[in-house]
Amino acid sequence: MQVFGKRMRKYLDFQGAKLVPFGTPKPLHGVNPRSMISYQDWNKLRTDTYKKYNYKCAICGDSGLNQGFSHPVEAHEVWDYDFDTCTQYFEGLVALCPICHKVIHWDQNKMAYRSGSLDFDEYQRQEELKKKKIIEVNGEMVGLVTKRNHPWHDAKWKSDFSKMKELYPDIRLHLYFDTKWNGHYGRGDNDYIYKPIDNPYKKLF
Repeated sequence: MQVFGKRMRKYLDFQGAKLVPFGTPKPLHGVNPRSMISYQDWNKLRTDTYKKYNYKCAICGDSGLNQGFSHPVEAHEVWDYDFDTCTQYFEGLVALCPICHKVIHWDQNKMAYRSGSLDFDEYQRQEELKKKKIIEVNGEMVGLVTKRNHPWHDAKWKSDFSKMKELYPDIRLHLYFDTKWNGHYGRGDNDYIYKPIDNPYKKLF
């Protein structure tokens, strides 16, 4: 399974990169299977995913145990994006090592440090590992990917979870949906400010 979907690749040139920081549209923050199913169901899905990938990262093949973490992999939700319809599609789960996972969710460490849940030394250590991992996987540093001339954070996005029912038919989605589940969740307009980036590969460091 690709970590970045086919629909996205119709619009974005990843330049062959397998590992890139990717900014989820802000109206879709918090819209994910973890918050829509019970802890027991999520725990089963993620542990099944770890076993499927033999506790190795789907991108680099590494383990978090080699990176100074107490766990080998983490579950990452694979999304695909249709920019014409502003639809986010859930495609399944993959196992990623903690560093590859942190590269994709680039600002996660910064927020953890600002909140006090990550001390400065560990923050610096992980930031250096992220930069090294990008070079290791891609051969060069790649900046944040976003689509040019698209209201990424201002658009009225919706999420399509129909594949969730296809892949995991025994899992019950119980949040955000009305009694007539239709596979979509739409969030209304929010007060987010969109700052366009002229170059989608603008250097981060």
